[in-house]
This record gives sequence, structure tokens and C-alpha cells, in this order.
Amino acid sequence: VGAVVRPIVRVLAPVPKVALYPALLLLLGFDHASKIALVTADAVFPILLSTFYGASLVEQKLIWSALAAGTPSRQILYKGVLPEAMPSILTGCRNGCVISCIVVFLAEMISSTDGLGYLLVRSARSFQTVDMFVPLISISLLGLTLNGLLYG
Repeated sequence: VGAVVRPIVRVLAPVPKVALYPALLLLLGFDHASKIALVTADAVFPILLSTFYGASLVEQKLIWSALAAGTPSRQILYKGVLPEAMPSILTGCRNGCVISCIVVFLAEMISSTDGLGYLLVRSARSFQTVDMFVPLISISLLGLTLNGLLYG
């Protein structure tokens, strides 16, 4: 799996996904589908990279010991590799969550007629400075809430 996934991830991970947003708008339109696709594309890579890194750090002795004891491959994955890789996976989820908040905000600023990003741009263009900070504070509270939910 690593031989197939590693080259794909190395090529696609550094590409700023926000740069792909105009193409997504052409393909999926100006509704929520393009925003969802952009957020998904941006959030998947930190999670995928952290999962791959966490799984690669699992000691080979643990896997060999489980195999020598007669443990089936699927149980090794669920009872050995996954618990050992879980801290890295959760770190990737946390990073993906932060990136998702940023990307949704940016997508709303670029091409939306509603949402917090749109409110920020509209307030800034009409020089309503007090109203401009409401979306900023709201997105900060949303990020704080999501972070609290993920890490309790």
C-alpha cells in the first residue's frame, strides 16, 4: 500500500488546494458542492499523512509477536497497529479540522452569497468595521468549539 500511496501523496500534498477552487467552481458550480469538495481535498491530506506516519512508527516487533502468536492479520490491524497509530491519527484530524475552518472561510469569501466569509467581505467593502469583527470572532469560537469537541 505504501508503494502506491506514497508517490501520489508526495505529488498532491504540497499543492495548495485553494488554487484548485476555480476549477471546482467550473465543475461543480457555485453551490455548496464545490466548497465541500475543496474542504475535503484540503482536510484529507493532513489526516492521511499523519495516519501513514503513525502506522509506520509501529514497532515491527509488535507485529511479529502478534503473528507468531497466531493472531489474524485483521486483528493485528485493529488491536495492534491502530491503537499505536491513534495519537498521530488524532493529530492529523486536529490539523484537518483547523484547515477545514480556514478553507470554508476562504471559499465563502471568494464565491459565496452567504456565510461568515461573505459577511466579512461585505462588511469590509462597505467600511463597517464593527460588523467586520463579528464573523472573525464567530469563526474563532467555532474553531475553539471544534477543537474542544475533538480533544475534550
